[in-house]
Amino acid sequence: MELPVRVFCPIYIFTSSERCWKCGQLQSVIALGARFLIDDQEEYGNIADTDSLILLNYITLMPKNVFDYISKISPRYIEHYSHTAGESYYANTCECGANFGDFYLFSKPTGAFFPITSDMATAIRYHQLPFQGELPFECSWSEGSGELILQYARNESLIMKQC
Repeated sequence: MELPVRVFCPIYIFTSSERCWKCGQLQSVIALGARFLIDDQEEYGNIADTDSLILLNYITLMPKNVFDYISKISPRYIEHYSHTAGESYYANTCECGANFGDFYLFSKPTGAFFPITSDMATAIRYHQLPFQGELPFECSWSEGSGELILQYARNESLIMKQC
């Protein structure tokens, strides 16, 4: 049995926009990120470094309280079967029912969470989620554009009310 990825708080939700591949409508999409995690007993990121960002993707399992919180913010973020990936994972979905594949959001340059310019990164918003400690996830992750996102994205933590 594979060990879960141990994600340490603070954990953040990121919001951006992406055009649906099926209907062409611009839709809101979300991502989760953290500063530090342990995967297969190896440490990644730095909890004390405000420039450290690891984005979680292809999430197949997350704590129920985290999903419940996210569902209130983004009700179209659901567990969805992807024919391309060949498995179910939590994914952003469009009003038309199509899913936004994590590959296109996180791994394709110019995707919603793979900005390649400061202008693209300014379109991203984020705030800290009200959780503490260590959270188990089954997921993949990437550090890719983390520094660019944190440098230019708008931190809305100070204006969002904590639940």
